[in-house]
Amino acid sequence: MMLAELCHKTGLVIAQVGVETANEKVLREHKPGANLKKVVEGIRLFRSFGIMVGAHFIFGLPGDDDIGFSETIKLAKNLDISYASFNAYSPRVGSKLSSDAFEGLSFDPSTTDDDKLRAVLGRAYREFYMRPKYIASLLKFFVRPRIFFDIVRFGLGIVGR
Repeated sequence: MMLAELCHKTGLVIAQVGVETANEKVLREHKPGANLKKVVEGIRLFRSFGIMVGAHFIFGLPGDDDIGFSETIKLAKNLDISYASFNAYSPRVGSKLSSDAFEGLSFDPSTTDDDKLRAVLGRAYREFYMRPKYIASLLKFFVRPRIFFDIVRFGLGIVGR
């Protein structure tokens, strides 16, 4: 029995998936063993069993660049996911990247452009959530006014970024 099928049988409604980045070089360097194709296939399997998927992406990992940012946004838009979370990289205590940061091996905070990251994050949210396909997927919620107004307020917040 596949994991997705087992999750479906146990009543799982939504799965959280750490996609991180579409930049395969950065992914290999910072998350050894990670396989983007397997992540994409896993998302497809969850969806085939009716399980919603929330995907999480990180921008600004050491070695990432404008091309990687664009590839990650494109990937998010092409995946069949219920929502996306776009985040700026910061070293987490206890992680390999955190150790490298403090040893000066791979992360130099002086090279991180906060304004650029904010702009990329805003772009990612706008491009993902303002797609006609995504907006159409929300139509089922419009029959409940409270949810409709929450969605509109969220969307307006994204457009204002």
